[in-house]
Amino acid sequence: MLKNIERQILLFTEATGVTERAEVIHGTLFVKFHNPEDKEWFRISLKNFCKIFINNDTGVNANDVGDEFAYDIVPAKDERTWNSTETQESHISTQLDLQEGK
Repeated sequence: MLKNIERQILLFTEATGVTERAEVIHGTLFVKFHNPEDKEWFRISLKNFCKIFINNDTGVNANDVGDEFAYDIVPAKDERTWNSTETQESHISTQLDLQEGK
């Protein structure tokens, strides 16, 4: 990511007032929120900011990384839903447990 774009994104992130800490590492924005429930609001806000000020063809992928969240700016066609550290097997196991009444 270009340094001037990184700077714009960090300024935007700081201006939201919802973050404790934010930094860009290897093109990924890592954010720790005061309230983790702000993660989706922030993803949508970041996407809208990027569409207006950087490139109209923008999507934002987000991942849970421990107590932080990682955001990647991608082309809109490559945008996907939230990714967490839970594996698919974990979701399947939970569903089976629910069906068996555990």
